[in-house]
Formats: sequence, C-alpha cells, structure tokens
Amino acid sequence: MSHRIPLNSSNPSVRRAEENSNQWLSEINSFAEELAKNAKLPQKYRPGKDAEVNENEQRKLKMQLHAMDPLPEWFRMDMWSSFAAQYLPTLHSCLQTVSMANQRAWGSWLLSILSLMGSPQENLYLLKYVLSPDGHHLAQLAGSMIGNSETRVQFLRPSGPGQLAQLVTELVFWCPPSVGDDSKAAINKSTRDALEQWATELAEMDSFERFPEDQRSHILKLIETMKAINDMPDSSLVDSIRDSYELSLGGPHKCNGKPNCEGDAQQRCGKCQTVAYCGQDCQRWAWKNGHKMRCHVTEY
Repeated sequence: MSHRIPLNSSNPSVRRAEENSNQWLSEINSFAEELAKNAKLPQKYRPGKDAEVNENEQRKLKMQLHAMDPLPEWFRMDMWSSFAAQYLPTLHSCLQTVSMANQRAWGSWLLSILSLMGSPQENLYLLKYVLSPDGHHLAQLAGSMIGNSETRVQFLRPSGPGQLAQLVTELVFWCPPSVGDDSKAAINKSTRDALEQWATELAEMDSFERFPEDQRSHILKLIETMKAINDMPDSSLVDSIRDSYELSLGGPHKCNGKPNCEGDAQQRCGKCQTVAYCGQDCQRWAWKNGHKMRCHVTEY
C-alpha cells in the first residue's frame, strides 16, 4: 500500500521529498536504533542476561514512545517496521529468559513495545517473524507473561491493557495451533484460562467504563476469543480467522505494486521477502512510492 505522494508530480515540495528519501530512511533507522538502546536490548544477545533498569531509564523510554504520538502515521509504521526487522528476534530472546524477578520491570518494557508494534497485518516484519519457526511460540510466551497473576506485567504507556489484549488476540490467530498443548491454538489451555481471567477482572473493575473505548473493545474481544477457542473441538476457529486475515491482505498472489493492479504476483522482493509483485514495472513503482522505507534485510 502506498503512503507517499506520487513521485511524478511537478510540485517542488514533492521533488524535495524525493531528494530527502535517503535522509528519511536514515532517520527512521536511527529512531529504531535509539528505541532499542533505550529498551536496553543488547546488540548481541546473551542468554540469561537480565537488564538492570531504573526509573530514570523508564522515563527516558516513555518519553521516546510518547514522542511518536504527533508524528505522521507513515513515519511511525516505517519506524516500527525498521525496529521489527532489526530487533524483534533479540526482543523475543530476552522475553524468553527474563528472570521472574524482572518480569514486572524489564519484561513489561519489552511486552509494551511489542504491543505498540502494530498487528501482523500492519507490520509485515512481525508477520514474517511469527510465521517463521523462531516466532511460532511468541503467542504462548506473551500470553503466559500477561496472564501470570504472580508476576503480572505492567504496561508502559502509551501501551495499555487494551494493547496487551490485542497483541495476544492477534498473535493467537497467526501462530500455528500445532504448537499449543491441545492443538486448538498456539496458546496452551491453562494460559488461555489465565488470560480470560485477567481480562475478566479488568472488565469487572469499577473504572472499566472510564477506559478508552478501543481499550475496552480489545479486552472484551480477548475474553470472547479465549472462550470461543476453548469451546471448539479443534483448531477450526483459529484456522478460519487466519484465512480471513490472509484474504484481507489480498492473498498470497496479490501484487503490492500499482494501485488496483490485478496481476498475479509471483516475484517477491529479494531483499525483505515481505511483499510480492507481478513484475518489475510494479516493483519499481512500489520502490519509489514507499517500499524503500520499509525494505530491510532480516535474520529470520
């Protein structure tokens, strides 16, 4: 999907935008790098190595996250794409081994960042990761941390309980059900029950009606989703919703080039592998109209 002004315009401001595209890309990657640094993600992951965090560091991270609010939506999505492409495997690895004592601190930071990254349908690098073998268990991991009443994570604003609920709801439909203990969903039965209880407790709070509408909606949807999965005899619910998500993305042969192109996409971008085109003409058009900002090499 294009989010740029067409580059064949004679408007001087558009010509300046063309000239500054490399600068924009550099700013996007620098922003993602700074976020990783503020989140204390190591440049090279070391198993079992917790990050020690304090209030000043948390304040600095929150300031950067809030600083994104007034930015154009395309910049935020480009930044999150860059971050996911470069740092998502490290973030996942850190979540896997964060100590129980540190889950409410550093673990909460990382989950909050993950919840702000956009849905897999929006952030194609998150989608690419959860579809890769390394990311198949991400739904179970996030769900177990959010639903654990003993070490329950705290959300780091601008994230919130609604974003955490949405994160789990989206991931459960993309991660393969076969990794779950009953093969109904990628999240184990006990974790689904814990998530339903967590969300139900939120919905029963006296202050729930004062939550923003989208937060309430995501929390209630999580309750409904966990109940519906538990009521099914197999993974048919998850499979059908995943199929509908794939259709909303246009299917595996949708061309991501020119608007309304109906060509059969057989040629994937050789660099990022997240989009496909019917041919070089559409690929060149997409590159000039925004894909350059979201095209990254990944390790997954």
